[in-house]
Amino acid sequence: MNPTLAAEIEQLSRAEKLLLVESLWDSIAKDAACVEPPKWHDQLLAEDAVRYASTPSRGPQTTSARQMTSVLDS
Repeated sequence: MNPTLAAEIEQLSRAEKLLLVESLWDSIAKDAACVEPPKWHDQLLAEDAVRYASTPSRGPQTTSARQMTSVLDS
């Protein structure tokens, strides 16, 4: 990344950074058909489907949910 751009982003408030990420994501999503996910994504999804089929009541791992929320809180 351009160092000047990185420095400018660093100066943004948290709210401005979130808006930037949202805008970037929207831009990427417009071209989603052009982006092919890596093959290992398919493998993980298949493994998750098998795991869920064997114990659907288990749901997501608690640690995964905690990790996701801790990232949002920081």
